[in-house]
Amino acid sequence: MMTKVAMFALVLLATFAYGEVKLPFLSSRKKYTPLIFFKLPRGTSPQCEAMEKVVREIEKELNVKVDRMDVGRDMAAGSLFTLCSKGASLPPVLYHRESRQIIALQTAKEGGKPNMNIDKERVRAWARGRRLPEFAVNKEIGSAPVVLESEEDEFLVEADMTPLQRKGKDAIKKRTEKKSQGISR
Repeated sequence: MMTKVAMFALVLLATFAYGEVKLPFLSSRKKYTPLIFFKLPRGTSPQCEAMEKVVREIEKELNVKVDRMDVGRDMAAGSLFTLCSKGASLPPVLYHRESRQIIALQTAKEGGKPNMNIDKERVRAWARGRRLPEFAVNKEIGSAPVVLESEEDEFLVEADMTPLQRKGKDAIKKRTEKKSQGISR
């Protein structure tokens, strides 16, 4: 004769076997995505809310997943943010793990309005892993997202390259320069 505990265990095991019920500790790991969105808790930053809206739209359009890391609530996310942010003082910051590019909203000057100008096209290019050029702020138009990048990053990337990769990169660079000289004439 089966006891109630044994019966419950049998029913529970049968439901797991057919995949009807999934428990978090039995499910698979999160799927890898190179896209990270560093943010603050909901309701604390209007810039984060605006960036969240754009990121959600991009996720739907491109069918990609962006990891959200709450810097205000998670110490590990805060540590990763300081490591990846390269000078961006506060979230919202978008970071691409593979291209190592950052999009950060410029912070408002003391007493000024917070920056709410998010260029959706730049965010879309970031999500696709495209190379973003240096971005200069036009004071007439207003502040806009900034791509932070340094020459140190370029040096680190080249240090990790094999001779064949370096040769390919140089060939691409020469071909691009030739094409740009042909167009400007």
